Amino acid sequence: MLLARGGGVGVETLNASVAVAVRKLAMPREEVREAPGGIRALCPSPVPLSVRTHEAAPRIVGQYGDRTYDPLAIAASSARKA
Repeated sequence: MLLARGGGVGVETLNASVAVAVRKLAMPREEVREAPGGIRALCPSPVPLSVRTHEAAPRIVGQYGDRTYDPLAIAASSARKA
């Protein structure tokens, strides 16, 4: 698992996971409230969206193309290591 090896997560990714759990998966609210805790156990310091993160996203698209993964999520994860 990438997260277990020291990966990172952005705050916007946590928000998106909650939105998907509520709207698309129709998870019970209690489970939705608990789910981010599991992610935060592996990534205790989510990276906030910043101008630096936002500016990194187009560079990622330019380097790797528009892939399945959201360039902002990749930029946030990369910012954690910088």
